[in-house]
Amino acid sequence: MPDPSDPFDPTESPDALDSLAISLSATVTDGETGPAIELALTVRNDGGEPVTLRFPTGQRAEFAVYPTGTERNERDKTDPVWRHGEGRLFTQAVGTETLTPGESETYEGTWDGPSPGKFVVVGWVTAAAGVEADHDADWHEIDDHGLTATVTVEVG
Repeated sequence: MPDPSDPFDPTESPDALDSLAISLSATVTDGETGPAIELALTVRNDGGEPVTLRFPTGQRAEFAVYPTGTERNERDKTDPVWRHGEGRLFTQAVGTETLTPGESETYEGTWDGPSPGKFVVVGWVTAAAGVEADHDADWHEIDDHGLTATVTVEVG
């Protein structure tokens, strides 16, 4: 049962995910072996309480790139042309990052050597979010709530 005298009781706190704003930027640059796409996913706490992100591994963000025209509801059934985490090894250690009100964190990735074309990039934070308390937090899986960002980018 919630303790009404505990101001940090997660059952009395607003949903942590309602406090998070996510944005994604993509910039085409000249890499060492040709064009590259620099990706930056920023998550900002727009709420009034600290929000803790709990990561199951050392990976903090994931980016997936699809050809333009791939509808949102088709992405689960379509292989991306590039995925940031594919072929990479991440530490297998749980980690947390706490964003105080107004604070943001940016996670970056680079797609080296994309072929020419127009693409939709989808980015998301690979964490669960919760409002911390002295005891268990009310954790919410980010990907279950659609907190992703998309951007369209064109490579010459």
